[in-house]
Amino acid sequence: MATIDITGLEPAAVVAALYNHARPVGLGVGVDGSDGQLNVAEVRRLLDEVPTISVRQAPPSDLPYADIFGNLFINYLQGRPLYVSITGSMLDTDRYDRDHGAGAAERVVDNLKRG
Repeated sequence: MATIDITGLEPAAVVAALYNHARPVGLGVGVDGSDGQLNVAEVRRLLDEVPTISVRQAPPSDLPYADIFGNLFINYLQGRPLYVSITGSMLDTDRYDRDHGAGAAERVVDNLKRG
């Protein structure tokens, strides 16, 4: 599991940067807003509305969601495959890198840290 320490970064800023780096694929190309960028305020609003999913519920595939422990999961967001999870200050990026290239998430986070 590839993880990146995002201590000191706002999760909404990390998600926005990853989203803006990703490109829509497949049917995601036709999703409203998939051709635009997301800013931190928009992502913050999305994350404020995240549903909590129990182990007996099927998670949504196109919206962020949290588990009962507060861990954040994002599969697709507005037509773009992110497949990341945030647990505390750790970002799991295995599947993001699979879809966007080896080390892609680390480069995005490094750019965010540099400002």
